[in-house]
Amino acid sequence: MLHGIVLCGGLSRRMGSPKALLPWGDVNLLGHAVRRLAGAQLRPLCAGPQEWTAGLACEVLADDPPAVGPLGGISAGLSRGDCFVLGVDMPLLSSEEITRLVQAGAEAGLALLPQVAGRLQPLAAFWPRTLLPDLRRYLDEGGRSVLGFLGRQATVCVDEAGLLRMGVDPSHFQGMNDPDAYRTLLKEAHGG
Repeated sequence: MLHGIVLCGGLSRRMGSPKALLPWGDVNLLGHAVRRLAGAQLRPLCAGPQEWTAGLACEVLADDPPAVGPLGGISAGLSRGDCFVLGVDMPLLSSEEITRLVQAGAEAGLALLPQVAGRLQPLAAFWPRTLLPDLRRYLDEGGRSVLGFLGRQATVCVDEAGLLRMGVDPSHFQGMNDPDAYRTLLKEAHGG
């Protein structure tokens, strides 16, 4: 079975709390991400604190190695198999869109990276398990940059036109880094 890794991050100074714990409908952003991954027929894995996952149908991953940022969670997930990596702060990407991205990445056998407004989206992307040996070497060498690592790999980048052809809305890769962006996305998703 393919896996989905929710990258939770920690305390966001701008948000005043961890993004993963912000309310989203009848759950928080973490619960919403877990639901979407399960809806895409992926086994949800959570790269975040155990106490955040109470009542959620997901397994908690210990970063491997610890204290290296998102790559620690990604490395731990890849040790289980191919993964779709999902940042907790991209709540508009649907299960159906995740399924389409996973299928395209699995067919290519390479990391599949959406590219929106000229920016790669590695935290809403398909990562094949075959990246794990190179990722471990990169981390052993002191590398910590997600894009720095992926820049060394063969990847498939899908621009906005390609995403639309796949049935994936490029605007759904919009994240949130401040309270205004959070409120805007809440309003867009829930009409409030």
